[in-house]
Amino acid sequence: MALAIVPLALGLSGCVAPADSKNDPVIWYDWDANGPSMLALLTTELVLKDGCLMGTDDQFLAFPRSEGTWDDDSQTLTYGGKEYGPGDTINAGGGGVSLPEGATVPAGCDLADGAPVWLIQTASLE
Repeated sequence: MALAIVPLALGLSGCVAPADSKNDPVIWYDWDANGPSMLALLTTELVLKDGCLMGTDDQFLAFPRSEGTWDDDSQTLTYGGKEYGPGDTINAGGGGVSLPEGATVPAGCDLADGAPVWLIQTASLE
């Protein structure tokens, strides 16, 4: 009987998707905030396109796993203690490079090998 209760409890545990969950449209990667960082600034509007959270003009965005979460029910990204969703404008410090090893790319993000991605390397999107 205890085994039948566990799946039910897990199904009711909340709507915030941990990084790398099945419904998560965010490209996540590992970033060391104390390591070297790129300092360019990208201002873009968030777009949810075919299950991929990206910037306008089909700009792929990669967010540090340690800095954010995705809420599938409300379609919001919580980052730096603030919520952002499709249509919101962000200012993302970082730089455009190839995706680092170990990054998680959702199925909806049609990202070719070696395609440039904006690595967000800041704790705030304002």
